[in-house]
Amino acid sequence: MSQKRLIVFAGRPGAGKTTLARALATEFGAFHLRIDSIEDGLRASALNITDLMDGGYAVGRELATDALLMGHLVVVDAVNPDRECRQGWDAVASDTEAEINWVFVTCSDADEHRRRIAERHQSGRKRGADWSEISTRNVEGPGKDWLTVDTADMSSNEAATHIAKALQISRR
Repeated sequence: MSQKRLIVFAGRPGAGKTTLARALATEFGAFHLRIDSIEDGLRASALNITDLMDGGYAVGRELATDALLMGHLVVVDAVNPDRECRQGWDAVASDTEAEINWVFVTCSDADEHRRRIAERHQSGRKRGADWSEISTRNVEGPGKDWLTVDTADMSSNEAATHIAKALQISRR
């Protein structure tokens, strides 16, 4: 197994990616790279960016490359909706000679998923789209060798434990 490892989460907003990515990063001392945080920083900058396009992903790939070259376990937390986004992470892994694992997070319970999005907006931490946009957003399904986790079926702790076990993540 490679010393350098990149674990990339994908899935719709509100499915539970951030909760699981944070849990794994905390448990294993990994670098948690959250694309939403990068995009928030870019929006808040003096650059006056109104359309990020792929800016958050481009910055994220550079940060992931730096962290992997330093030997860190990197956990990427992003929607990664399509092949183009996903190929960027595959390129990072290839360029750094890192092992890459993909985790697709879903919430099959539409009522629970909708509740999570509404809770975000009610908490004053309104981030991103509302349920009507998220429920119709095109997010490609998981690739052939991806681990898929349904957060409607298990608690966050159970899901994080399942991911760690399935990917055979260990402390360094």
